[in-house]
Amino acid sequence: MKFEKIRRRVYQLLEKAQAGDIGSLVIDVFILSLIFFNILAIMFETVESIHLKYSTAFKIFDLISVIIFTIEYVLRIWVSVERDDSSEFFKKRVKYGFSFMAIVDLLAILPFYLAFLPIDMRFLRTIRLLRIIRIFKIGHYSNSLGTLGRIFKKKKADLFIGFFITVILLVVFANIIFSVEHNAQPDVFSNVFQSMWWGIVTITSVGYGDMYPITTLGKLLGGLISFLGILIIAIPIGILGAAYVEDMDNKQKGKIRSIHTEDHIIICGYTQIATTVIKDLLSENIESKIILVTKKINPDIPGVIYVNADWTDLNVLKLVSIETAATCVIMAENMDITKGNADDVIDMNTIFTLYKIKQNFPNIHTVVELINPDRLEMIKSNLKGDEIILKEIIDGNIIANCVKFPKISTLIYEILNPEGKIIKETSLGKIGLKDFCKYEEVIRFGIEKDITFIGFIRGKNNISQLSPSKNVIVNTTDRLIFIAERNLGILR
Repeated sequence: MKFEKIRRRVYQLLEKAQAGDIGSLVIDVFILSLIFFNILAIMFETVESIHLKYSTAFKIFDLISVIIFTIEYVLRIWVSVERDDSSEFFKKRVKYGFSFMAIVDLLAILPFYLAFLPIDMRFLRTIRLLRIIRIFKIGHYSNSLGTLGRIFKKKKADLFIGFFITVILLVVFANIIFSVEHNAQPDVFSNVFQSMWWGIVTITSVGYGDMYPITTLGKLLGGLISFLGILIIAIPIGILGAAYVEDMDNKQKGKIRSIHTEDHIIICGYTQIATTVIKDLLSENIESKIILVTKKINPDIPGVIYVNADWTDLNVLKLVSIETAATCVIMAENMDITKGNADDVIDMNTIFTLYKIKQNFPNIHTVVELINPDRLEMIKSNLKGDEIILKEIIDGNIIANCVKFPKISTLIYEILNPEGKIIKETSLGKIGLKDFCKYEEVIRFGIEKDITFIGFIRGKNNISQLSPSKNVIVNTTDRLIFIAERNLGILR
């Protein structure tokens, strides 16, 4: 268990730092700084005077960098099993080893080790250029590369059309300019391929000046190509720009889209407790993606994928890859705030959604927030709900723990809800105690009435105090939680 904790902590340290994790933040800054100085060193090595003067320093710095990057690479392979709960550690490590970022990490250190092999020095000098790939290691700590990749993937058909049009125009104009300029400049426009080089630098508005038309018709053609070059370059820029704006807009509005992922956490519904659940999961550096599906408009919670849709619709859940999810949390969300749905309607939405999930995907771990305790046994026995938490009796941190540690709710109810007893709540006024009394008086009252007080819930944020000390001050607005016989007449 201690070994697994160490591996888990190493995993958290190597991933992008979450809020409050100072150790991970320090490592992020250190690795990013090392990448930055590596790129600078590679550039300064090309200045001959600097390279001759500091060649030893460059070699030592490169050696230290390779050692650090090698340790990082090995550790990332080792902790890659922490990405989900799969027991197939070897497959998980192989899968990560062939991922884009793992290949980048490998190529960043490969040139150093190839130097020890008996290979041609010219080939080795070429391979050393791979060191510049170290700049892509920044992708570990930035979502920008992922966004760019997603945009290219989405607009690949449009970009291909733009590229295809460019190639056609280039071939056509290369042949025309060759026919026009070849007789006037046989050494410059010697063949169509040479003319294509002129077409490329003209379309891109570079114009090196190594070859240019001298005939009147050639100059007119050159001007036309230069003008068309502006339009041709604008096509992919416009496509990518529009795709980026669309991607950002979709993220902000939570527009429904197909999300292909696995081992993620789906949270159905957004409530006050859901905020606590998400923050708790993020604070634990949970690597699994968190997808929040709710009809509420743009809840401001960083670190989650927001989808604005009806989570009671199974087709919506399929779009967010419910079949490959690790956990699905169903919150007691009021789906129609304007009409003020009754608690029974909210519970029925929860029950029907749980039924659909368990019927179609029985192996998915489910955590359900329930309002009416009378439905608890029905959900546990008939619908096979994995974790059922009564609304407001247990706070959001407990729900988050149900996600992280399956079956913890069973333990909670075994402790708090033994056979023949039930969890209830009351207040100081109902049991005849004065405001701002010590919790010790509450315990004494419980002993007299043969009931067990387990704590209280305070304020609008539902802050739980389980098993508080005897000297804690309790006020009349606190909701006292206790265990008593089901047929107890007092305190109801």
